[in-house]
Amino acid sequence: MKCYLTRLSIILIVVPLIVCIAAASAIIMPSDQIMKIAGSETQFQLNIAYAYVGQGPSNASYRTADGSLMTPITEYPSAIVINTTRLPGNQIAACDAVMEVYKIQITTDTGLVENHCYNIGTNYNPALSNAELSQLFDHVTDLGALSGSLGIRGNFQLNWTQNTSMLSHSVGSIGCYSNISGNNADSADNAKGLWRAGTPNAISVTVQRIGYITISDGSVSIYKDSSDNDITTTKQLSNYGNGFLYNNLVSEAKLQQTNLFRPSS
Repeated sequence: MKCYLTRLSIILIVVPLIVCIAAASAIIMPSDQIMKIAGSETQFQLNIAYAYVGQGPSNASYRTADGSLMTPITEYPSAIVINTTRLPGNQIAACDAVMEVYKIQITTDTGLVENHCYNIGTNYNPALSNAELSQLFDHVTDLGALSGSLGIRGNFQLNWTQNTSMLSHSVGSIGCYSNISGNNADSADNAKGLWRAGTPNAISVTVQRIGYITISDGSVSIYKDSSDNDITTTKQLSNYGNGFLYNNLVSEAKLQQTNLFRPSS
């Protein structure tokens, strides 16, 4: 997966998984859809399986076919892997399919933050059409716009078996490239990303639900969580190599041979 930052927008290019349909969007532009207040119900249990923030590879830049130089948007990218379990039963009633939308926030002790948006969904109605699925995807940006992120990454698992889990691809700034050139001090400073206020001593990752979207008989409804919702999880990262790591995914024996930014690839 690569996302490209141009002067106009960020575009996320997502390769669909074999067992799911992957959704992506460009700059988030909410529609005028009226949002309802969400309840505490949730169809999924999300856990942070892995998180790494640190110095990226030195040879990551490349040139496109037209000769444009593409460089990583930050020298210190992030990669978060989410483990999602489909809870039993239809927890969100009276709909054909549901998509839950989450904000992933990386926070440093220097006061800098990096926000990302992740969505995960499934269908209740096995006869859900491609047109209805597309209509559901079209409204993910309504909630995604509240995340403070320019793009969305996520998955939709058709006919997801209850009590089974799936891992996300890496969510974060890894794989995001820019063709915006600049040699001034501000450009160099911004390229430091979460390190631009100095090397942090502590980094944490929080995943919090923003809300969910349903479709029923072709009609879409959007539900926004209240600010005090408790559908959230936080992990503290520890110093590791040239960055910070939380790992509940890769065995210690394999960690040193693992691409820290693509642990589940």
